[in-house]
Amino acid sequence: MALASEIVFDFHDHAVVATSGDGRRASFALATSTVAEFHANFARLISDLGGTPDFPAQPNEVPDPVPFDEDHRDRRDDRDAVRRLHQALMAADAVFKSFGTSFLGKSSPVHLFWGSFDLAVTRLRDGRRRYLPAAFQPYQTMWRRKPCRRAYARAPP
Repeated sequence: MALASEIVFDFHDHAVVATSGDGRRASFALATSTVAEFHANFARLISDLGGTPDFPAQPNEVPDPVPFDEDHRDRRDDRDAVRRLHQALMAADAVFKSFGTSFLGKSSPVHLFWGSFDLAVTRLRDGRRRYLPAAFQPYQTMWRRKPCRRAYARAPP
């Protein structure tokens, strides 16, 4: 039976840290290296936790992809750029969370699609009709209109 694992890119300590379901940990430092070196370290990290590193051998969603294990160009570790990116992502996360505070259904955490660099949140309704809370009573006349009610409730199947 395969155990679940969690892999975290720790941008504070500049490391990749993995934990397996049985508590084993493995990590390696993020530093200036080639993509081939990073790929080898990442595959080793998965193997050290008892997993089988099985993922595509080359990047997707980029023009003229070079297989990971053949990319020997040095990639600079720019910690200041990583810090600024992390701050921007945290600010965007706060915006997503503030706009989702009144949502009454199920909501995913903010997630990043690396290939397209899109931030997203998924909000799913549970099927029950929801009406505006008492704080919105001044808007009650608007709320009574059928189209407005439909906008805040899932349409029946």
